[in-house]
Amino acid sequence: MRIGYATGSLVTGAFGTVPGLLLHYLTDALGVAAGLAGLLVLLPTAWDVLVDPIAGRLSDRTRTRL
Repeated sequence: MRIGYATGSLVTGAFGTVPGLLLHYLTDALGVAAGLAGLLVLLPTAWDVLVDPIAGRLSDRTRTRL
């Protein structure tokens, strides 16, 4: 039971931590400009904000026998 709770917390923590680590890696290790690195981290999140409600609406309104 505790493993299930820990797994959810691990994913939530990673979701908040990974973008910051990625920004640090892109700017310091790879030498990418800060603005471009921020844009690269922002784009997938912005895509989710736009597409997830549409996908949710489609899945909620789909009627199948399965």
